[in-house]
Amino acid sequence: MIDKIWCTFAQKGIRTVFLSVGTSASALADLDIAESIGCPVNIITLGGSEKAQWDAVVAVLKARKQSEGEAEATPFLAGVEEKWILPKNIRASSVLPWATKGSIDCGEAGTIPTEKADTVITDICKQMRLKEGEPPRIDILKVDTSAVDGELAGKVAFSILEAGFRPAILLINWGGYPDKTAPYHIEAGTIQMMGYKLVEKVDKKFLYCYTDMNLFECCSWEDTTCDNPIIKELTSNIRQRGPVSADNL
Repeated sequence: MIDKIWCTFAQKGIRTVFLSVGTSASALADLDIAESIGCPVNIITLGGSEKAQWDAVVAVLKARKQSEGEAEATPFLAGVEEKWILPKNIRASSVLPWATKGSIDCGEAGTIPTEKADTVITDICKQMRLKEGEPPRIDILKVDTSAVDGELAGKVAFSILEAGFRPAILLINWGGYPDKTAPYHIEAGTIQMMGYKLVEKVDKKFLYCYTDMNLFECCSWEDTTCDNPIIKELTSNIRQRGPVSADNL
């Protein structure tokens, strides 16, 4: 995670909108972020088993301890009792932000209800009680659907991005390696073309930060005079600047 993440979101503090879709192998990633900033974590669970895991997290936070052997029996709960987070700030929902309202079949996880991403996020922001006049937003988005279906991660992220939201920090646990597997190389490439910088990665877990350098918006996609409008735009800018020398570096 970003070092000193509190400094990044200090002005928003408790009203930092943190959305976590899917459940990782441990609750600590979500809890560390929420504890560092002091904000709630809005969780979208995929199926009843994930909801039960977060219900158990809430129980541990209320009791401030775990029953004997609970952490060993349930690795997801390991270290939860050491986190200082109000139980009410664990806000779980089972409606997946998606391109359309309906449902999707997630195999053993069952049928997951879906709703348009802008509707889901608007509802979350209403619960967060943002300042009057502030539009709905997401500040931090974490997507990890590996427990159910790794291919869902990119689709969920794109449903949110296509709805017009641009989280400052985007964490994705890809279902495959972007340099090796389709469609992940297309999805990961598109995210960076939309203005995200890949800051760090651990295995298939990628951390992006938003830079607002959207290459898709710098050219015309109706241009028939070239093979690739982005390359045309970049090379045109290089020609306009002239040759590189010590004077114009």
